[in-house]
Amino acid sequence: MQKVVVLGTGPAGLTAAIYLARANMNPLVIEGNEPGGQLTLTTEVENFPGFPEGIMGPELMQNMRKQAERFGATFQRGWVTKADLTKRPFTLTIDGSEQIQTETLIVSTGASAKLLEIPGEKENIGRGVSTCATCDGFFFRGKKVIIVGGGDSAMEEANFLTRFATEVRVVHRRSELRASKIMQDRARKNPKITWSLNCTPIEVIAGEKGVTGLKVKHNDTGTEEIIETEGIFVAIGHRPNTAFLQGQIKTDETGYIVVTPGTTETNIPGVFACGDVQDHRYRQAITAAGTGCMAALDCEKFLEENAVHDWSMPEPKSYQALVDDNIFFGGAADVESMIKQEGVEVVVDLRGEAEKPAFSNPDVQWIQIVLGDNAITNQDVLFKQAIDEVVNAYKSGKKVAFHCNGGRGRTGAVAAGVHLTLGLSTTLQEAEEKVKDIRPAVNIKPAQREALEKLFEA
Repeated sequence: MQKVVVLGTGPAGLTAAIYLARANMNPLVIEGNEPGGQLTLTTEVENFPGFPEGIMGPELMQNMRKQAERFGATFQRGWVTKADLTKRPFTLTIDGSEQIQTETLIVSTGASAKLLEIPGEKENIGRGVSTCATCDGFFFRGKKVIIVGGGDSAMEEANFLTRFATEVRVVHRRSELRASKIMQDRARKNPKITWSLNCTPIEVIAGEKGVTGLKVKHNDTGTEEIIETEGIFVAIGHRPNTAFLQGQIKTDETGYIVVTPGTTETNIPGVFACGDVQDHRYRQAITAAGTGCMAALDCEKFLEENAVHDWSMPEPKSYQALVDDNIFFGGAADVESMIKQEGVEVVVDLRGEAEKPAFSNPDVQWIQIVLGDNAITNQDVLFKQAIDEVVNAYKSGKKVAFHCNGGRGRTGAVAAGVHLTLGLSTTLQEAEEKVKDIRPAVNIKPAQREALEKLFEA
């Protein structure tokens, strides 16, 4: 059972996670197929406060994630394929099989920009192709650019781009625009805006340095033309990522979640929405982050008044005790519980290249052993080092845990080594059977078995 699950890892979801984690809410954040959201497709971000020299989009999102992890947010990769919001606790289905129950839910799944789906488009996003004039217009100062679209958003962005570009050409597949009359009039009166109507984009042309042109087909004659440009802005609309909700949450006619004005509350108590999934007007990183903060505060207040689970009671242990309730092992979500509930003083961390977890206590000794590839030549040395650290801490009277981030093979190998070293088993086979008694899924791999046999052949 989770107190709160956050769906999405864009600026809204990560900001919500930061606030929730600092409030000891222990949020679980589900990141889908595009961790970090649309900002990971952006190069330099210059309009996010606090970065006078700008910051790369992926770096900004990675920093936000690290900040959330620092305070105790946990992350899980997966795609929510189904959500049952008919009763609390809510039930989420991940990747069609795994189910998670949560008291509250924050939806920050964003809105995906509609693309033209033509050759050269996706591979040149960030290299001249953009879906956000407000975000990227500055980088096209003194250049010729194209905006594709015929609605109000396209006209608004075309006018905006004239602040930077020397020429903004509107390309639209119809001979008439869909934009309102006032927006059309405003664009047509702008001397920097030129027009290529009744033209269908068919390919983005690019070189080593990025976009160089847009190939279009003239619908009336069938002839093709390459319009030279250094930037192509696609403004044909956005699609909010709400299909998985299956109509359980109130949305507007285009699918954006409707929230109570001035809050992030949806029509379902305990479900909150933030970021672009409920904002079709601003769609900026900073406004998304702001609503993420709001959602966290709304969620915290809701739980204070409507909790259905007694969180003062300790959660059932998902980790296992290996020896005399003084040696433990488990994954990332278990380490914090080992420290808080068991008083673990030493953690031996075997997670490849992972960093020291943010939730670790400064009073806890953290020993990192980069076990890495199971086939490396010094596997036996690293196993010996890991086992010695666990055993020495145990013999010193300290409670110790080893953390394999769910790696059952490594977990089993080290656990078997501990059994042998402490004299609890006389053979590797006996040690392995003892380990399987408490964790049946353990499968010691051939390279690990060979290392153990070399270490404990005597």
